[in-house]
Amino acid sequence: MDIPAEIQALAAPLFYLSESDAPWEIFLLDAAQAWPPQVQARHANATEVAEVTPEWLLRNQDQGHQALLTRLREALSPLCAFRAGEIEIAIFLVGQTADGQVMGLQSRAVET
Repeated sequence: MDIPAEIQALAAPLFYLSESDAPWEIFLLDAAQAWPPQVQARHANATEVAEVTPEWLLRNQDQGHQALLTRLREALSPLCAFRAGEIEIAIFLVGQTADGQVMGLQSRAVET
């Protein structure tokens, strides 16, 4: 199984838990561009993009997220986490595979 398919399979049953539980979606990025601008472009209403640790981002999530985090750390280097926006927040986990492909997972959180 290729890495994107494997990550998608792990993420499919999981939801990012917040005031609105949202599924994870896999995405692929152009490796030639910097990650934060691309991440911000995926969330047009974002006023800023904040980088956080993957552990901090997933701190209040269920145990399934720990298995996902472990696999992401094995598959992507470096594994980075970003939050974009206020109240309706785009959540990103992104990194680069050994063959140079930039990929990640995106979800949403609502924090009022």
